[in-house]
Amino acid sequence: MIGGEIVDGLVTEEEHFFHEGSSMRKIGETYYYVYADMERGKPTALGYATGQSPLGPFQYQGIIIDNEGCDPGSWNNHGSIQCFHGQWYVFYHRSSRGGRLHRRLCIEPIQIMEDGRISEVKMTSQGAGEPFVPGERILGYQACGLKGCCYIDADADYGEKLAHICQGDEAVFRYVRSGDGWKEIGMRCNGSGEIEVYFGHRLAGTVNVEQGECRCGAFAMEAGEYELTLKFRKSQGLEVLEIILY
Repeated sequence: MIGGEIVDGLVTEEEHFFHEGSSMRKIGETYYYVYADMERGKPTALGYATGQSPLGPFQYQGIIIDNEGCDPGSWNNHGSIQCFHGQWYVFYHRSSRGGRLHRRLCIEPIQIMEDGRISEVKMTSQGAGEPFVPGERILGYQACGLKGCCYIDADADYGEKLAHICQGDEAVFRYVRSGDGWKEIGMRCNGSGEIEVYFGHRLAGTVNVEQGECRCGAFAMEAGEYELTLKFRKSQGLEVLEIILY
């Protein structure tokens, strides 16, 4: 509002892919307007536009993060950016439990480039923390990318778990890191099934689960940082509670 006059149309869906849930930050002399972004067809992304005044004009700059693929029912994304101890972060939400209304707060570090642009980042399982290391528990509900029918659901003991797993589903955990490589995987599950374990695009081994008991799969994978992907080849009531790499 300027002098009692309402100013609208600062950002639009046609020009800026604006959907809803906006907030603004001033960095240097530039105003960053962050909002749910429709560029990819659904408002699952946080996008942003910049201007030299809080009243614009604003130029669309792109997407900061997209939560598409975190849940079969994923629909929108709300959040913004903030600096803490010299590091910029994007705060956003993801869906869980197979619907639009169950949401979890998430955070990822971001980098503001010299030209003022923000590079898009992927959703991770560790958020603001470091990648998972050998011997560290990775909980099933920390899967950040899901394909198929599976989704995060409630669990009496763990709080939440990766459940509703069907044959052909996939779950991604970002990221795992080791300076010495990996030789074994252990899993705690419910139900039975067969799981292929991938580091990046490389198959490391197969885990057989019988009535919740995991037969630890032995394999060799060299040192590095990877996406950990579980591909479910068989499932009989299979649910993933936790994973430990050694």
